[in-house]
Amino acid sequence: MVDETPAEPFLFRLNVEHTPSSNDPEGADEFYRAIGIMVVSWGSLEGHFVASLLTMMTIAPSELGVKLPMNWKARAAIWRKAFDVVSDFSMYRASAFHFLEKMESVALQDHVAVYWSGSYSCQKQYPGRIRHQTRASNGRKCA
Repeated sequence: MVDETPAEPFLFRLNVEHTPSSNDPEGADEFYRAIGIMVVSWGSLEGHFVASLLTMMTIAPSELGVKLPMNWKARAAIWRKAFDVVSDFSMYRASAFHFLEKMESVALQDHVAVYWSGSYSCQKQYPGRIRHQTRASNGRKCA
């Protein structure tokens, strides 16, 4: 049975500021730029990986299936299976497994970096091994 009592009204406030904002700490714009470059680069790499998976699944649907899984571990399993089972891909097995190993390490770091929330500090190393190497506007080197 569905509860039909109306929900209590609530106030939802969203403060939107431009980036960089006057409320940001000094040097934050450089940090935001580095995060943006990382996110866009990862998106591009992951897009190529997914396109490759879809192509392999089209070539060998009986071995690899026809539905692309959403989680990373299942996608990695299809990648491994493609280079283990499909004879046309077997000559690239070593390179493909090495590439997948690197992708897995980056995928785990990407999740931390994209969904991380915390305070910005030029004196801190951020999760996901993001190392910002340019100088902040105050001349300090950010790391």
